[in-house]
Parts: sequence; C-alpha cells; structure tokens
Amino acid sequence: MAILTLVAMAMFLQSGVIEARLHFKELGGQGVEMFRPSSISGSAPIFETGFPYAKEYTLPKIENPIFFQVVFKDREEFTFGVMPKPKQNMPPQKIWVDWNSDKKFTSEEAIPLEKHRPKWEGWYCYGPAFIPGYDNKTSVRVCFVLAQDVCFFIYPDGIYETEIALGKKTYKIALVDMNTNGRVSDIYASPYNQNSTSDFIFIDYNGDGKLEWENVAMSNYEGFPISPLIQLPDGGLYSIDFDDKNHSLKFKREKGTLGRVKTKGDSLVVLSGRRGTLWMRSVNGGFSLPIGRYAIDYARVQYPTPREEWMINVSKRDGRDLIVEAGKTTELPVGPPFKLSLQVDEFNQKHFFKFSLSDSYGNMVVNIQKKTGVRPPPPRLQIVNADGKVLDSPEVHYG
Repeated sequence: MAILTLVAMAMFLQSGVIEARLHFKELGGQGVEMFRPSSISGSAPIFETGFPYAKEYTLPKIENPIFFQVVFKDREEFTFGVMPKPKQNMPPQKIWVDWNSDKKFTSEEAIPLEKHRPKWEGWYCYGPAFIPGYDNKTSVRVCFVLAQDVCFFIYPDGIYETEIALGKKTYKIALVDMNTNGRVSDIYASPYNQNSTSDFIFIDYNGDGKLEWENVAMSNYEGFPISPLIQLPDGGLYSIDFDDKNHSLKFKREKGTLGRVKTKGDSLVVLSGRRGTLWMRSVNGGFSLPIGRYAIDYARVQYPTPREEWMINVSKRDGRDLIVEAGKTTELPVGPPFKLSLQVDEFNQKHFFKFSLSDSYGNMVVNIQKKTGVRPPPPRLQIVNADGKVLDSPEVHYG
C-alpha cells in the first residue's frame, strides 16, 4: 500500500482563524520510535502460564500457543490474541487477534511481522492491523509491538498531517490518534486523572521540517497531548475545532485578556488552570497566558551559564502558583538557588538516607543535567560524632 505524501497548506483568514485539511500518512511500523514515550494507546499483557479459556478457542496450527489480551475503544472493549511462544532472538512470524470475538482464529485475522525493526533490542513490529473505531464504522490502522517477549504495545501506524503558514514561515503539523479510537479530537483532561486519554499533536516549532518527540535540546520537544489551547510557533494561543469525518481542523486565535510570563531561559512548562492543562514554550523570553491562577505541573528550563547550559526539571509539590494578571509581566516561579534536604529512615536496625532537592520557590527538582545529558556528581555524605570524628561515608547515588 502506497504511503500518502500529499500535504495541504492551511489558509490564515483575516479573522484569526487558520483552516487546515489533514491527510493520512502510513508509517509502516516506524511510529513506534515516534510514540514510544506514551502508553496511552494501551498494552496487551501476555499470559505466560495457563489461559483459562484456551479450550474454547479454535487455534491456528502453531506450536506452544500463548494468549494475550487486546484492549481497544478507549479501553472499554477487549478481545484476545494468540501466537507461538517466542524463541530466543526468534520472534513469531505471525500473530492472530480474534477481532470478532467468535473464538476462532482465521487466516484473515493473522498479522504478519513487519520488515521494520525498532531500534531497541528485543522489540518487533506486527502489522498493519485495523481495529474497530468508536462508531464501528471507522477502523484504526495500528501496529502491535512485541517488547522483550513480555507484552505487546499497540501504537498508531499513521499520522494526519498538514502545513500552516505563520508570517513568512511554513510549519509542519500532525495529529495522532494516540488512544486508537478512530478520532483525532480527544482533548487532554487533567494530569491528575489517571483514566484520562487524549490524542497528540506534533508541531514543527523549530521549522526544520521534522516532527520529533523529545531530544536533550529544548527546541526538539515537539509532541504533546492536545490541550484546550495550543501554542503555535508564533507564540499565539489557539483553540482547535475538529471535523473528524472530513479530517479537517480550524485554529482560532485566543482573543481574551492575556498577561505575560517571563522565563530566564528556554522553557517548556505544563500548567493547569481553569482552561485545563496547557503546554507552553518560551518564545522571545517568555509566553502569554489568559489571566488567572495556574498550578505548575512540570517545568523544564534551560539555563545558559558562561561556560555551558544546564537543564532543570521540576514538578509541583509545595511550589508557588503562577498568577497571571492583565497587562503585567510575571516571572516564572522556577529556578535556583536550590535547597538540599535529607531524610533518614530506620528499618530493621539499619538507616536509609534519602536526599531531595527543591528550588527557591518550593518546586521539587526531579532532574538536573547539562545540555549533553551529563548529570552533576551526587552529593557526598559523612556521618560524624559529637567530637567531629568521621564514623562513616556512605556512597550516594541517583535513584
């Protein structure tokens, strides 16, 4: 099957609306590298030991069959699959999924091993497969990825892409049916709702023509869940109207009252407020937000120093909320100086030491590293008595 490469150029209307028509592009199993950080699509556990309903199924002619479960339609429906038990470094050439739940595995339900091999050892792609969509009229092209013979992950095997013009530049955009339900319009609800699933949007922020999930460089963080307001490369905030049936969308520029947030370096910030969860990037030293109070769920800030650049990742614990006021500039409450805390736990006559780091605003620091990915050396610990004599120097390492 040929891969669609047609891309539609979006129109920017005078009313601040960008209209774009989406075209589907097959990925041939290569989406696993693009989507691996997300498990939203779901996983299929493998029953290594006895499957209680095995005798009820008509099986293909395979040796040592083992079953696995497949969950689809927003995790509301499930069925089962079967495959020969994998041998070391020899993945099965086919797997079978009982899509119609008639307990008969037929040749039409066989899914072949893809030619494409993921870059991680012990990962294998099977596809394409087509699972039922939300309305039983649509189908979703997916691939099954066997990971270390432990379970299957289910990934979208295609993206809906377009291009938009902002000023004199053109940017590539793609939508992904990440929860594989046949829609690309599911908006992320909340980081605190564990059952929240959504679709993803990729935006070519750096204009290099590629869509990348994440790299050490801040400029390569280009994929995230679809949120109520999307920040486009021009720094503007836009809501999205979807037409799933016609595969088109509209970006509508936010016209409400905004305030400015100043950042000390390149930043990616995830915020929760009355408009939902927003993913914001620094553009020209900051970003604009609708007025209101926001909780900082996550922030990744890149600090330039005279000799090198450092990246600080924080998540909210006791940190300060971000308050955005009309016509005012507020500094992002994230950053040094840092505070090191020590927690000592006793168990079974042994002591366990745990360090934690917070920034000057009370945010919990979850990672510090150079732009190259190298972390600073861990802190040193000495246990001394009242006379200052060193009793022990336990080795400290990152958890």
